[in-house]
Amino acid sequence: MKRLLMILMLLSFATGTATADNAAPTSDLHLIRTTPAEKEVWYSNLVTKAILFYGSACDSGESQACFNLGMIYDTGDMTVQDKTKAAQAYRLGCSKGSAAACNNLGVLYGTGDGMKADLPLASGYFDQACQLKEEIACTNQKMLSDRLIAR
Repeated sequence: MKRLLMILMLLSFATGTATADNAAPTSDLHLIRTTPAEKEVWYSNLVTKAILFYGSACDSGESQACFNLGMIYDTGDMTVQDKTKAAQAYRLGCSKGSAAACNNLGVLYGTGDGMKADLPLASGYFDQACQLKEEIACTNQKMLSDRLIAR
């Protein structure tokens, strides 16, 4: 496990840094994803190795690895993008305490990006992430609540 974590560190992923410029694509609800500070692995030949390493670490219960794996499947190039796998990785990361994974799972359900939209479920994930001190999730929760009230 230590060797795997060392390899993950060598892949130089920063963790959990939020950026407001990564709004999810939707016409009327602009929910914000939590993203790592650097996404260099998405655009290099290391993607396959990163998927293997993060997948193994995620299966071992490393919540941050689940978040990173979810990000690769969620926002990676078209050769690796798979929203179902992203949701699975985010769900596991969220269940292990990753606020960023909970937020991004809420974004997937809130926007219906590659899957069926479920606003109450998205709200629950945003609330869970907000409770874990993910500020972007609190913002997303407010935007979603405002939209549900306006209905």
